[in-house]
Amino acid sequence: MSGRLPRVSVLLCVRNGEPFVEPAIRSILEQDWEDFELIAVDDCSTDGTPDLLAELRDRRVRRLRGEGTTLAAALNLAANSARAELLARMDADDLALPSRLGRQVRFLDEDPDCVAAGSWAQMIDQDSQPLRPFHPPLSGDALRRGLLYGSNPMAHPSVMMRAAAFRGVGGYRCAFRRAQDLDLWLRLLRVGSLRVIPEELILLRQHDTRASAGDGVYWQQVWGSTARAAFWIETKDGGGRRLTDRQLVEVSRTFEQWVRRFGLSPRSPEAGGRAATGAGADAGQIAARPSGVFGRLAGLTWHGRPAAFVVANLVLPFVARWIGWEWHG
Repeated sequence: MSGRLPRVSVLLCVRNGEPFVEPAIRSILEQDWEDFELIAVDDCSTDGTPDLLAELRDRRVRRLRGEGTTLAAALNLAANSARAELLARMDADDLALPSRLGRQVRFLDEDPDCVAAGSWAQMIDQDSQPLRPFHPPLSGDALRRGLLYGSNPMAHPSVMMRAAAFRGVGGYRCAFRRAQDLDLWLRLLRVGSLRVIPEELILLRQHDTRASAGDGVYWQQVWGSTARAAFWIETKDGGGRRLTDRQLVEVSRTFEQWVRRFGLSPRSPEAGGRAATGAGADAGQIAARPSGVFGRLAGLTWHGRPAAFVVANLVLPFVARWIGWEWHG
């Protein structure tokens, strides 16, 4: 690759993505906008993914090897290696439409206050057949409400963001085993605006092996609630607070207990618990503990998924907004 810096760095991380990674990469290499680099991180794949990546001969592709820990860590590895002023996310099983990168570059150029721009999308199945559209709110209060209280309106693989803003808020937080994108969007809200382009620029593939399928839905709930609670905790009293990874893990454990109590649990609690808390985390060594009104909410005995959603996504983050989280060392 020449010494001239590209305008866009596309971040693609893959672990055992052999069935879909080749068309995903091809959809980027065939973009109408050509001033980009593609940083492909093989995150310790055990299938044919490394061989597929090794066969790429396009000068715009840079290959890295991850440590196989978390998606957040692999994405930070890619972002730290990026040379461009704009970072575009791409998943290894989705398809970018040819106009995607160029449209987002122009959009960000026209709106200097916008730090991250997603887009509408079309859901497809494993055979690339259309399922349903994904048309979230575009901006302003509606998008903010979605981030804080509803479903995440910023589809992670559709987003392009400013590298300076990304680095300014600390990048992805490796404590997050799921919902690392929601946590990032909430922190970016503090430094600029977020927008959704009202055009379908990406095809989001739905299949059984996707990270957000199966038990992933449960952990998305736990870590999504953790991201929202962290936002209110860190925003309280001027926003000078920043939770450590160990504190974030403790928040997630508390939410896990609540969500289990309210009737939503994974098919394999033991395996899921290890995935959510991380192999190296030791609850007995974490000094942070919830207390006061926030802690007493854990004693509620509601049942059923609607209650779990209301408490995890509305009641608890709202309470955190006003009273914060009391940490005891």
